[in-house]
Amino acid sequence: STAKADSTKALACRVLSNFIQGKSDNFIAPVITSGLLDAVCAVLSDGGNTSPELKREAAWVVVNITVDGDKQAKMAVASKNGVAILCGLMKDPDPQEVIVALEGLGNILSLEASKLSA
Repeated sequence: STAKADSTKALACRVLSNFIQGKSDNFIAPVITSGLLDAVCAVLSDGGNTSPELKREAAWVVVNITVDGDKQAKMAVASKNGVAILCGLMKDPDPQEVIVALEGLGNILSLEASKLSA
């Protein structure tokens, strides 16, 4: 069933998010190069066809990449339509999701600000 598939994907996203949280780029880079970031972004771009649990866990993967990743990791998120995806989460009725989205956007925007001042 779709609910069971979403639940399994949400668990996978949670494991991935926990795996990269607080880690160095040695852990984050393979998530990007393996295509996992693409898959997570596809889940978040699916709109109303994604369960709230799956959307929440996928959002944490993206945000953790922007928190702990280097400039290349943040640029990878941005290049995968990450800014638009995070902006889309701003419409979520759950205030926690909005906070998560703001954190990710802030991390990407800090990269842009540092590029401008460099």
